[in-house]
Amino acid sequence: MGCSANRQTVRLTSTENKSYDFKELTDNCVVLIYSYECGYCLTGIPKYNKFKDELSNVENLRFVAFAEQSLEQGISDYPWTSDYLKEDLTWIKFVGYQDFYTKLWRKKKVFPEFIYFKDGKRKKTLPAPYDYELEKFKQYILDQNKK
Repeated sequence: MGCSANRQTVRLTSTENKSYDFKELTDNCVVLIYSYECGYCLTGIPKYNKFKDELSNVENLRFVAFAEQSLEQGISDYPWTSDYLKEDLTWIKFVGYQDFYTKLWRKKKVFPEFIYFKDGKRKKTLPAPYDYELEKFKQYILDQNKK
């Protein structure tokens, strides 16, 4: 079960203007595909940050998030979304790479979508999770990282 991101070198630039080799990111990585236009995604951000914090003790685990547009653009286009935004993601964020991630991973067009990569291969995908599913996903990642 897997999609390899290792076929070619892909460099991505985060919203903080930092360059990343995607192959290195997917050595041990949780990817979140979300939208600043989605009320469900916006209200879930505190939960996604908590998810990240709860896994912060896992060695070399990275958390990266992809959005079609920036927070500022989302609020500009849909001002009502600011009512749902309590905090922003504390993950490494990338904006505008939908052609990249759509071709590689998207099976369903739902937001949010979580994907866990280990050793450059997709291990597990979790579209639009309920809280209990996110807990199971967290346990799966912990199990994958036992020494």
